[in-house]
Amino acid sequence: MKKWKGIDPALVGMALASALVFYGAFGYQPDVGGEYGKTADMSPENGQEPKETVDASWIYEQKTAPSKPKLPVAKEEEELLISLYGFLEAGDQTGAAELLNGNEETFKTLTGRTLGGEPWLFYTERTAQGENLYRMRPVTPDLSGKGMVLTRFNTAFFGTYKDGLPEGPCLAVQTVILDFPRYTFAEGEWKDGKMDGEGRTGYRYYAGKPEGSFAAVTKTGVYSENLMDGELVYEADNGNGRVLHWTIRAKQGVTVLDESWTYYPYSDEYMLRSEEDEDRAYVVSGSTKDQIRWNNLILWETGAPAESGAPAEPAETGAPEGAESAEPGGN
Repeated sequence: MKKWKGIDPALVGMALASALVFYGAFGYQPDVGGEYGKTADMSPENGQEPKETVDASWIYEQKTAPSKPKLPVAKEEEELLISLYGFLEAGDQTGAAELLNGNEETFKTLTGRTLGGEPWLFYTERTAQGENLYRMRPVTPDLSGKGMVLTRFNTAFFGTYKDGLPEGPCLAVQTVILDFPRYTFAEGEWKDGKMDGEGRTGYRYYAGKPEGSFAAVTKTGVYSENLMDGELVYEADNGNGRVLHWTIRAKQGVTVLDESWTYYPYSDEYMLRSEEDEDRAYVVSGSTKDQIRWNNLILWETGAPAESGAPAEPAETGAPEGAESAEPGGN
């Protein structure tokens, strides 16, 4: 150790600086191997072979861009799912209904054969590069997330899910072709797979309508386990610019016939005048006054046969009994 004591520290520093300059002059780079994400240093000196340098941006992209998943459906089915997802995400109920009704056979094959009659969640993930990747996974009792589920070939749900059930904001659309194509909708808050909270339900014909029917009907209010409770607004649209409204009270889906209704004994009917035109009234027959009519008709039912598909409005064939009786022709 004695012979090092006399060395000048300045000389040591100069030696280290010379070593750094030496390595820099020969373009030293670590050799990481492989083919991708490299650029070659084509300026060899003193007979050295060209070295390859790592492209850091390529490494970043590979770490943040997941590979596009392969979905368990055919290409045509995938394209329909993407289109349907887009309509429902945008709240375009008519666009979604036209797609479902216009491709009924393909959706039957998709739900019944391709997916074996089981519901799957169709959803998106956004990459760091801003690309949307579409993914699918089975609906299980522990499923939570957001996306679209086809419970039948003609019934689609879009919204949030918890424990395998609609929970929170959700839109459901169910299509049917009667004399004219139409759809039923249910939009609002859900809990444990049922409408629970503020929401809207109803139906709409979107390409003509049967004579004597309204083009669209909407029921807006508060739902409790799919049944309307409290004050609600019933709206009927004849499709020609005329819209009628009634404010009604319901208890567990049954009409509350309070003092705002007029009873006519000779016909055994209860009548409620429209807010826009007192000559237009909603009529309830005495024989049906205790029936449930204020409810959500699109039920969360999974695993149903793909060909079944209950009618969109099983209790109605056009405008509800009351409005149609009071207003022949639905005008």
